[in-house]
Amino acid sequence: MAFYPIPIRTRRASRRRDRSSGIFGRGAEVLVRVRLPHDTSAECKSGSADVEGRGRFGEIQIEAGSGDVQLQEVGGDAKVSAASGNVAIVRA
Repeated sequence: MAFYPIPIRTRRASRRRDRSSGIFGRGAEVLVRVRLPHDTSAECKSGSADVEGRGRFGEIQIEAGSGDVQLQEVGGDAKVSAASGNVAIVRA
């Protein structure tokens, strides 16, 4: 099995805090969409983001620091760890 990492990092353009974003502020919002054939195995690591997997996966590994994890269908083994957030697999 070959893995192709897609590293994504965000940086704040400015140190000014938007008053509407609360005390701690928010970083940039990023949407990443990856299309794979059905029954493909995948791995995802996220610090603070929701992870949504649509379609049918083979094996899947997800590590999420905070955020919800929702997978539509997993045909193989699923290993999901989330420190904070909900985890749902609709069909296993």
